[in-house]
Amino acid sequence: MRNFMMEGIVAPEALRERMGMRLLGCDICQRVCPMQPRVEEEPGGRYSLDDFVTADEGAFSQSVRRLAEEIGRNAARPQRVRAQAALLAGNRRRVSDLPVLRAWAGSPFDAVAEHAAWAIRRIEETSAQENEI
Repeated sequence: MRNFMMEGIVAPEALRERMGMRLLGCDICQRVCPMQPRVEEEPGGRYSLDDFVTADEGAFSQSVRRLAEEIGRNAARPQRVRAQAALLAGNRRRVSDLPVLRAWAGSPFDAVAEHAAWAIRRIEETSAQENEI
């Protein structure tokens, strides 16, 4: 699964839900690698998905820059992060993410567009089911 997260390529649909809420893998290898700078763990994590699922390009870029300082620029490429953030948005299924996801669905980057479209379908299905109850 980490390969799909790190490469920014379209993840098979069967794996998308299993990726859970991990932005770029489980990160165990980054925490135990002696070459990786030590970062103090913060309660609730250092990032919120809202840092990345945003229509504010400046805020998105700033979040990606912060992430790149921790994991390296190659791993934190904007379209890789955006593609993975779309999957996470689909897994959390929050209706308020729909406007951003709809914009991303028109992305020229295959993984971003496909993952955003998948997330939209999941959110809309969940919303329709909740409205039936």
